[in-house]
Amino acid sequence: MQRVPGSALILPAHNEPFHGLHQRLEQLRASTVRGTDRVRQQLAQPLRVIDLVRALYRSSIVAEQMHLNLATGETLAHLNYLDQRGEIVSAEDEDGAMRYRLA
Repeated sequence: MQRVPGSALILPAHNEPFHGLHQRLEQLRASTVRGTDRVRQQLAQPLRVIDLVRALYRSSIVAEQMHLNLATGETLAHLNYLDQRGEIVSAEDEDGAMRYRLA
């Protein structure tokens, strides 16, 4: 990505074309770090994925199925990252749901 000049026109799959790839990548990286931090902050006690989604996202997102699916996927991505780093553990509860908490 560093080889792409900052003045290059970027044609994303959605939204409008733009210039400033490197700035946008930094914005996305920072947003991902903030999201991971928010997930980490919620995990003092064991939570299911849906509990995390409800804590992290507005109720309007959770209310619409497509947005709920996207929010769930993003939350799982943060959990997978934290799991790979050894920062969280998971265990199945008595109802068969996975619960995640800080290690």
